[in-house]
Amino acid sequence: MNPVRLFILCDNTAHAPDFGYEWGLSVAILLPKGDLWLWDVGQTGLFLDNAKKFGLDLGQAKGLALSHGHYDHTGGLPDLLGRTSFRGPIFAHPRLGEKRYSIRPKTLVRFIGLDKDPLPSPLPGFQGVPRMRELDAGLTFLTSIPREQGLFQAVNGFYFDKQGKTPDLIEDDACLVLETGSGPILILGCCHSGLGNTMSQVRDVLGLSSLFAVLGGMHLASAPEPALEEAVQFLEDFDVRQVFPGHCTGQKAASYLKDKLPGRVFDLGAGLVLDF
Repeated sequence: MNPVRLFILCDNTAHAPDFGYEWGLSVAILLPKGDLWLWDVGQTGLFLDNAKKFGLDLGQAKGLALSHGHYDHTGGLPDLLGRTSFRGPIFAHPRLGEKRYSIRPKTLVRFIGLDKDPLPSPLPGFQGVPRMRELDAGLTFLTSIPREQGLFQAVNGFYFDKQGKTPDLIEDDACLVLETGSGPILILGCCHSGLGNTMSQVRDVLGLSSLFAVLGGMHLASAPEPALEEAVQFLEDFDVRQVFPGHCTGQKAASYLKDKLPGRVFDLGAGLVLDF
């Protein structure tokens, strides 16, 4: 059986010196039969430049799945549609295109949503997924992740309006579950739902009680210590053997995970290739 191969096209850091990096995330997924899928497209067209260094033609991707409607995961869409021959379906939660704002104490209000100006409307090939969809054999998309009271979720400071009157709970937050010969892998975008809620949904919907690997953004950069303890507990409960925290996880949180899960936590970065 051919391995599943993941190419990290975009992350906050670079794993190899000749790969560019930016605040964002993008992953190419090569399935055993040769089908290529995309998970997020970063903030700019940088993911395309890095894909060329891997020798990947993203125009041949079978489809794209988007983790949520923030600029650092959707900003490369104009480049994907304008610089490649990609015409595959685009899967995301139906509320992907909502206007979104970040409002922080002592900072300016920032628009952080999908910039629709350079994009055709409607978005070509868009298919809204309100809860779950199998995208390909062994590749499942989950969104509308329930939030259990008491479990951490990263939604503070996000709103649908500039005045900060309507909180944005980032209902469109999504993840991928990928079946591999090593075992199931959970691929995150920003994990605004919280790692505990996300892993609970994977268990409840797909019946999985263990995962071989978890990778992507975990949005723990400014999380309180109880949230870090909670993340470790879920990773242990699911017997996760490999953890690749990236993007919005934060260096402090990544170091915490390495300390609590020795030998199981590894650095993510643009230019990294992972075989399972």
